[in-house]
Amino acid sequence: MGTYRLPGPGRDGVMVVRDGTLARVLWIGDEEVLVRAWAAGRAVRIRAEAQSRDAAEAAIERMRFALGTDHDLSEFHRRFRWDPLIGPVIRRRPWVRPRRRPEPFEALAWAVCEQLIESGRAAAIQRKIVRRHGRRSACGTLLAPPSAAFLAGRSPAELDACGLAPKIEFVDMPDAIRPNYQYFTQASMTKLRRAGYNAPFTPLEDAVRDCVTQHLSQSDPYL
Repeated sequence: MGTYRLPGPGRDGVMVVRDGTLARVLWIGDEEVLVRAWAAGRAVRIRAEAQSRDAAEAAIERMRFALGTDHDLSEFHRRFRWDPLIGPVIRRRPWVRPRRRPEPFEALAWAVCEQLIESGRAAAIQRKIVRRHGRRSACGTLLAPPSAAFLAGRSPAELDACGLAPKIEFVDMPDAIRPNYQYFTQASMTKLRRAGYNAPFTPLEDAVRDCVTQHLSQSDPYL
């Protein structure tokens, strides 16, 4: 694993430090889970409080991923320790790991906020989203980012108030190249239904979660 240190709480107001521990709230399905993590010697302890054991275990797995406790960078360090560009940073701060998110949609939404603007402005937008539309814990002191379904239901004015004013400009595809490219990307399911497929389709939020947790976060994401 190499050198490891717990990351800081971040700037979005979701994860906080209390009595030397990192704390945040997660939702596993409709069940609220309070998760805490702290350093204990050379180990990291993670505790989850929930109504069910299954939800608590799922939350712990998500936080292990988010905190990078199982992210082994030893091979990366061996290869690039003396690299002229990143080598000095690796030698000086070997505990640094990529900051992750325990929820796929949270990672996606925050990435959208951070596109092409300064990190300070992005963090301010994230804090506004959490304060205005986040899910509050039962104790009332912790907030989590809103779900995809809830955020999708906000009006343009509500998103604008958070700094997410839509900036969409449509540029029509030139007629000369239109036959060579896919111009309409919304697939019709009519033929599939006619062929006898009657099962429900996977919601986008569930599909993104499955892709991230079952593929991208695995040691071999192509399996």
